[in-house]
Amino acid sequence: MNNKNMLFEKDRFHIEDNGLDFFIDDDGVFYEAKDLEDTKTAKYVEIKKYCFSNHLDFRLYRFNPFDPRTITGDGSLIDINDRALNILKVENFEALNIILLRFRAVMVELTNDIDTGDDEGFGQWLLTDVATLIQGYINSYLFNYEDIFQDGLGLEETKPKIFALLAIYLIGSICNEDIDINRTRSVIGLSVQAMEAIYTAERLKNSFMPPEEMQKRIIAEYKKQMARKAGKAKQSPYEKAGTIAAVNQLLEERKEMLNQRGGKTSLCRMIINLIEDRVIPSPQHINVPGEKTVMKWINAFQKGQSAS
Repeated sequence: MNNKNMLFEKDRFHIEDNGLDFFIDDDGVFYEAKDLEDTKTAKYVEIKKYCFSNHLDFRLYRFNPFDPRTITGDGSLIDINDRALNILKVENFEALNIILLRFRAVMVELTNDIDTGDDEGFGQWLLTDVATLIQGYINSYLFNYEDIFQDGLGLEETKPKIFALLAIYLIGSICNEDIDINRTRSVIGLSVQAMEAIYTAERLKNSFMPPEEMQKRIIAEYKKQMARKAGKAKQSPYEKAGTIAAVNQLLEERKEMLNQRGGKTSLCRMIINLIEDRVIPSPQHINVPGEKTVMKWINAFQKGQSAS
């Protein structure tokens, strides 16, 4: 390795690589020279240097939150990612990258201040329940939350954004899990923490919602429920009981009989018998429907079949 000292004061990150004794990454984790002979470790160092030289946060090395195709994991991670972006209101990848760099700078500085006697410093923070850890840091007067978003918002308004950012950070860790040698937790564990982080973000966001906005949401939900109830009220007793749905299912299974001579009449009698035997559900307080009613259902089914 070349003898280098790479220092980026703007973001307070550094890699020190003297080629002989040790390597220190921006998480404050020490690696002895013999460790750097390991292929995985060497790849990690190479990627870290690439990210720093290109002013890119390591968690975004393979992960672009604005492109779900880059998310390693199942659909739940994509859902968490979208919900986090909705809270963050970040315009693009570049803007989010800057915010993540500031977030890491605050976390590195804070953890180094708190754990000055711990050789592994910030590298240990992913080994615990990060949402709880972040909450503890937020409650600390040492946590410089203003440095992260630089939008002039107070702490209560910033908390949801911090946890949304944490969710993005954890998803990025999952996407880089095969090269991030700091991370010893499982992908499932990180996924759960990302989910907890976004739940916390949404709960905090709702907790300080302006009264007028909360009132709008309550009214909208009330209207939605009233519309749902009105829709049910318009249904006939047979629709509410599931009779017509069961009849249509039967007709779908036996629709070839509709093209046979006397088939419609046979189906009508079959349906009435099945309703009498309670095989097909029907309203308890209403008599078994007559042939005229059942024929209407059969004709409606046929009409629907021809329309499709």
